[in-house]
Amino acid sequence: MITPNKYTDYNMSILNVAAIIIKVLDENGAMRYNATLKQVQNKVGEESKHVFQNALNFLFLLGKINYSSKEDLLELII
Repeated sequence: MITPNKYTDYNMSILNVAAIIIKVLDENGAMRYNATLKQVQNKVGEESKHVFQNALNFLFLLGKINYSSKEDLLELII
């Protein structure tokens, strides 16, 4: 869920992980899925792998990233 409540860990929220994904893709350009996941895990922690896919879906729905299944690349759209 995007809506916060009293149990929400803001470091592991979808919005925070999505912001870190944008930062990583902005710094490195287009990256492979696994490489992006590893970069996010290094910045946030191992628990972020559970939120990573939801954050990617959120960014994809907003039209901020593009995924190429042929090359397995995530690309930031500005």
